[in-house]
Amino acid sequence: VVTALSGHGKSIFVKAMALGQVGLGRPGLFGAFEDEAPEVLEDVAAMSLGFARDEVDEGRLTPEGAAKFFEEQERIAASVKFMRHPPTDGKRVKSTIAARIEWCFNEAVRVGATYVVVDLLARLCASAKPEEEQQGWECFQRCAKDTGIHGVATHQQRAGDVEQRSDKRPTREGLKGSKGVLEVADTLIGVYRASLCESVEDKVLEAIVLKQRRGRWPFAVRFDFDPKRWTLKKGREVAYLRPGEDGLDGIVDRRGGRSRG
Repeated sequence: VVTALSGHGKSIFVKAMALGQVGLGRPGLFGAFEDEAPEVLEDVAAMSLGFARDEVDEGRLTPEGAAKFFEEQERIAASVKFMRHPPTDGKRVKSTIAARIEWCFNEAVRVGATYVVVDLLARLCASAKPEEEQQGWECFQRCAKDTGIHGVATHQQRAGDVEQRSDKRPTREGLKGSKGVLEVADTLIGVYRASLCESVEDKVLEAIVLKQRRGRWPFAVRFDFDPKRWTLKKGREVAYLRPGEDGLDGIVDRRGGRSRG
């Protein structure tokens, strides 16, 4: 599960994950439930080529660039299939959260995917009731186990919780809605862009491993981030301090060490 405040890059992060799987030759299924499927394909192709997002969105690519962009989309689409919301007309699938998630995994099996991305899982809920979301996370885990398909889902952090803390990094406690997500997740990754909360240049994105069922945690990986091209490069582990450990709400020196302030 990848979690962050809205706008901090959780969708960018899972798109980069999908692109990495393309490079490894692993087919996947991407549930574009927050953005439209064609837009997600364009985003992944632009990330792959290192094209500036504004040039793509505004149609300012050169004829040669446009041709290359189209070819890259075709290459990616051969490996990653994109789906919209599951049908809910009552004929093909019942409009319950469990039925919708089961439909997603059935589609993944049908297209031969080795992984499925659901961005956001909450978009599949018919209501904001915590019990429905709890059922969704439990079904997501069960379907992944039954099919042997890796499941990746995005999830929001509570904005109100973050606003009350001096340390704005995502936390386990800051997960929005049902706590079922924390119980179900084998791995929980929090995505953080310091520039959206601090007066620093927007050139770094951090992925904080907040839980691993089989592996060490917590730790953080810092990437060089290009906000114009949405590219993540040179991932390296950096020092991480849990919020509140030093009595200063978990302030971390962004150069990689403990704050001396």
